[in-house]
Amino acid sequence: MSTGVAVAPWRRAVHILRSTAALTVFFLYLMLFMGPLQRLIVTPLVWLMPARRARILSRWIRFCARVTRAIVVRGAGVRISVEGVRIAESAVVVMNHQSVLDIPIALCEVHGPPALIPVRTRYRWGIPGISPFLRMMPYPFITQKRATMKQDLAEIRAGCARVAAGEASLVFFPEGHRSRSGEIGRFMPGGLTVTLDAARRPVYVIVGDGMWRARTMMESLSSLAGTEVRVRITGPFAPPERAEDIAPFIAGLRDRMVESLHQLRSDSGGDAAVARIAESAD
Repeated sequence: MSTGVAVAPWRRAVHILRSTAALTVFFLYLMLFMGPLQRLIVTPLVWLMPARRARILSRWIRFCARVTRAIVVRGAGVRISVEGVRIAESAVVVMNHQSVLDIPIALCEVHGPPALIPVRTRYRWGIPGISPFLRMMPYPFITQKRATMKQDLAEIRAGCARVAAGEASLVFFPEGHRSRSGEIGRFMPGGLTVTLDAARRPVYVIVGDGMWRARTMMESLSSLAGTEVRVRITGPFAPPERAEDIAPFIAGLRDRMVESLHQLRSDSGGDAAVARIAESAD
C-alpha cells in the first residue's frame, strides 16, 4: 500500500482481490470496448474527416484515459487528487515516472491539442485498442538503445514539428524508466533537448506521488487498491532562447520536480482551495 503501514492478512487479501478485479475489468474494457469501438467508429471517422483527425483522436484517447481512471478509482479504491494549473495549450510537458497510472493521468490532465508521448517500439503491435491508436495518431516510437539513437531522435523531431505548429503537445518521462523507489531518477535528456531546441513552446511540469508500489502490472495486482495518488502541475515556464541554455534549463526542471515531490510528501492536506479531486472530475 502507498502508506507503507502493515495491514492485517484479511485486509491485504481484500486489496489483492480489488486490485485484480480492477485490472481484469480494464483488460476486458480494452478488448471488448476500446478496441471494437475504435475500429468500427473512430477509425472510419478519421478516414471520412481527415481535417479533424487530431481533434477526433485527442478526444477519443482522453475519454479512454478517463474511463481507465474511473475503473481504478471505483474498482480499486484508488484516490487521485490533482492540484495546480490547467494545461490547455500546445506545450512541452515533463512528468516523473512512477507507475502504470502515469500515462492515463497525463492524458487526463493535458488538455487542448493532442498529447504525444514517446513510446517504445514494442508497443507498436500486440496491445488491443492501444497499439492501433499509437500507430494511428501516430506517437513517436523509440527503442532507447544507443544503436538506434538517430532513429529515436528522428521520431521525436517529427513530433516536434507538430508541437512547433501548435498542433500537439509532447509529454516526456525523462527518467526513461519507472522509479523503483518513487524518487526522481537521473534524466535521459536527449529527446527533451531536441524538443526544447526545435519547438520553443511553453513548458509544464507534472509531479505525481504515491504510485511507485504499483510500478508494473504484476505489482499492481497486489498494490493498486487503496493507493493514494497526489499530483501537482506547475508552469508554464518559458523555454530557453539559446541552445547553450537548454542543459541548465533541464537541470533546473529536475530540481523543481525533486522539490515538488518533497512538498507533496511533506504537505499533509494540500490546498483544498485549488485541489481538483479526480474521482469527481469530468
